[in-house]
Amino acid sequence: HLEDRFRYAESSLEIRKQILESEGVAARLANGDWKGFQKWGDSYLSKVVAPLLAKNRFYLRFAITDTVGRPILYAENSGGRLGATYFGEPSGKGPTSFWPGPTKLAINEYAISKPHEIKLSGSTVDAVATVMDVSVPLVHQGKVVGRIFLSLDMASIEEIISGHTSNPTSKDHRWIFDGDGKLVYCSLIASQEYHDKEIRTLIGQPACSYELTSHANGSRDLLATSTLDLGEDHWTIVAEAGLDEVVGIVHKLQNIRSAVIFLLMLLAVSGGLVTYRNVARRVAAEEKNKLMDQISAEGKKFRLLIELAPDPIFLLDAGLNIEDINSGALATLKRSREQLVGIPFASLIGGGEQFAENIRSLAKGGSWVKMNHTIADSNGHKLHFEDTTAMLQSAEDNKVHYQTYLRNVTERIEMEFRLRQDMESLDRVVSSVGAGLAIYDSNLLLEWRNERHRELATMAGIALSKQCFACVLAGAENCVARKSLLTGIVQKNEVSFPMPGRETTHYLITTTPVLEPDGNVSKVIEMVVDITESKNLEAQLLQSEKLAAIGELAAGIAHELNNPMAGIIGYSEFLMEEPAMPEESKKDAERIHREAVRCSKIIQNLLTFSRRHKPQKNEMSVNSVLEMTTDIVDYEFKVNNVILKKDYAPNLKLVIGDNHQLQQVFLNIVNNAFFYLKDQPGARHITITTRNTDTGVRVSIKNNGPKIDPSLVGKIFDPFFTTKEVGKGTGLGLSVSHGIIKSHKGEISAKNVEDGVLFEIDLPSTPDGA
Repeated sequence: HLEDRFRYAESSLEIRKQILESEGVAARLANGDWKGFQKWGDSYLSKVVAPLLAKNRFYLRFAITDTVGRPILYAENSGGRLGATYFGEPSGKGPTSFWPGPTKLAINEYAISKPHEIKLSGSTVDAVATVMDVSVPLVHQGKVVGRIFLSLDMASIEEIISGHTSNPTSKDHRWIFDGDGKLVYCSLIASQEYHDKEIRTLIGQPACSYELTSHANGSRDLLATSTLDLGEDHWTIVAEAGLDEVVGIVHKLQNIRSAVIFLLMLLAVSGGLVTYRNVARRVAAEEKNKLMDQISAEGKKFRLLIELAPDPIFLLDAGLNIEDINSGALATLKRSREQLVGIPFASLIGGGEQFAENIRSLAKGGSWVKMNHTIADSNGHKLHFEDTTAMLQSAEDNKVHYQTYLRNVTERIEMEFRLRQDMESLDRVVSSVGAGLAIYDSNLLLEWRNERHRELATMAGIALSKQCFACVLAGAENCVARKSLLTGIVQKNEVSFPMPGRETTHYLITTTPVLEPDGNVSKVIEMVVDITESKNLEAQLLQSEKLAAIGELAAGIAHELNNPMAGIIGYSEFLMEEPAMPEESKKDAERIHREAVRCSKIIQNLLTFSRRHKPQKNEMSVNSVLEMTTDIVDYEFKVNNVILKKDYAPNLKLVIGDNHQLQQVFLNIVNNAFFYLKDQPGARHITITTRNTDTGVRVSIKNNGPKIDPSLVGKIFDPFFTTKEVGKGTGLGLSVSHGIIKSHKGEISAKNVEDGVLFEIDLPSTPDGA
């Protein structure tokens, strides 16, 4: 009845839509031009809208709106006549906007709103009514330019629901719930027969589900559901039917039987046996027919409930073959009755050993254990079901049957599968960034964790069952997870943990509370990140800062030394030019001058090396860069008895490069070699060789120190990799050198040779015509 009512409203609007579009109303809406159209509006209100509202008490208002919901034409039903009306711009007599807002008003579809309240402008006072709006779009040149609205009065709709009963004296009631389970309508809101618990149970069940309930006075009711989709609203209608009416029919028949027996006694005494028989048979036949009609009606009602159920219901014989099925089974499995009736139920569910065992348990008086089945429909799509089976015994022939109800849980199973996939995807994403993620309940008991969290716990030797990661590492008094539970605030803590057989590992633990709507913390999310590498990087950067400070200090000292050194050079030159100077003293003055110049050159090279330079590549000689480099380290090498051998090619090709950057590369390599040589016994030497190659220049720097561990040869150019003790190396020298040579389009390599370690640097020569 409700669906018919709304379909009728839709059809009525569709007819008016076509007329309005043909009369140019849609074009006017598109252009916003209503000049000269007032006469049409007045005529349309009186000749079309007034009869529409007056002849049907279901309709409460009519409107034509633009795409933002502003009414252009408006009329209300006021007791079967037109109430507030206007055409053109709103006059203040009616609403200034219509449901459901611009986002949906422009959709080219028929629409039904949810129940909502409106104010009606009567002649004296404003009244409030609850309505549902039916609307269709007005289209001009393929674009929605407005809508026609017809509002249906909810009071009239409720009248359909509450009045739909065959027995006018029945005490049965009706309830309507919306898609959120909220009560929309009750035929008797103050009724003591508001079976709240049973009704709430039915709302979550499939359509046509039913419950039998009892009252304190012993009467019983049948509660059944029906669903109704009206536009955006998904209604559940619950109807109550009293079983005492059926019982009353039986009692009535018994009373008639007693009356017939009494009549028999009277007729026997008076000799009217023949008359009695005729009367008794007629009365009994009439009452029997009434009873059978009532029983048939009840049977049809229950059969209708089963037939209209959307989920499959099967009737099985004693051999577990399918005897009968409902329409839900045919629609769900997409098969015909001929394909299903007569086949073993086990063949449908793919093996029925557990099902047969359940049947045997049921026959012995046991309870049914719910089972899950996967059945493919005719298209091969796998559907998932949860079954419930009841044993039925026919009173006529004492035969046993089984009724199996398959609840379609495909959507839930697929949703759970997608949820698992999403969780696994989340696990992979979080794990890929190196973060361990875990969820704890309000008692800090582990509910879930990702693979990375499990790995970190295993590495730390922690069994996380009754304590969180933060508790184990930091202690309960410093546990950030507990603090998040108590304060509802995100907490962070850095914890160091000595790993068995390894260096100390550092973790950053962040805990985030999960707040419920009432403000209480129900769970805590713990994220654990291994920050050991960044901690080591921080320490190495600190060491680099120290070295940089020492470099700046050395540069300052070099500046201070440069001034007295200039005086020594000047005075030694004066002594060398003094005619009266003895020859022996003159040689001493020459030696002083030579060594002072050498010191000045070293100081100059040191200043040049320590000074910041903007990278600038020029044509240059690698031999010259090597000579400047060795001048800086020559003295320290001699003091420690490390011999520096030079074998430079005299006709070495020129290369394009930055001499300061290349000087840094060569200095890093010779200093690295010196570090491992200076404490070695025996002869120690570093040999620097330059040679021309087909493509450019090769610099070879070989030392006779200890060889590199073969397993580490491939790592020595990695950033922050070092085999030196803590505080004696940053692990950046060779990494920076590798980057510089790559920027010069060259190659650098290291390898073990027979008597030590060899570094080779290849640089391209200056191109012809450069």
